[in-house]
Amino acid sequence: MIAVVALQVFARAFLEKAPPWTEEASRICFLYLIAFGIGPAIRDKKLVRLELLNSYLSPKANHILQFCIQIFITALALILTYQSYKFVSTGIYETSPALGIQMSFLFASMLLLSASTLVFTLEALAKQLRPNPQ
Repeated sequence: MIAVVALQVFARAFLEKAPPWTEEASRICFLYLIAFGIGPAIRDKKLVRLELLNSYLSPKANHILQFCIQIFITALALILTYQSYKFVSTGIYETSPALGIQMSFLFASMLLLSASTLVFTLEALAKQLRPNPQ
């Protein structure tokens, strides 16, 4: 992604015109960057979250709230994974205008994102269900 964007910036600054494919390629790279990054971000709890409610809850109530949130996210990821699988198949007969690649490749980033979210939220649920040694 860095190389494509750098080429685009260089071409706009120093060439007569930038290659038309660089904008599309940078968009695809950005989508896959997000898709590959969401799972580890969920695992490492690096996503944005609101801690205000947690400070008012007891540890047990907080644990229940976090479990309910994980169940909700898992259900949403399951629905998105199923729907994005169907979405990928719609792009088989389409090609991107500038790069000429199948749009199903681009749509597959959504499948990767939702499947990754599903896997890592299931992992988080499994950790929450394990008994805590106290």
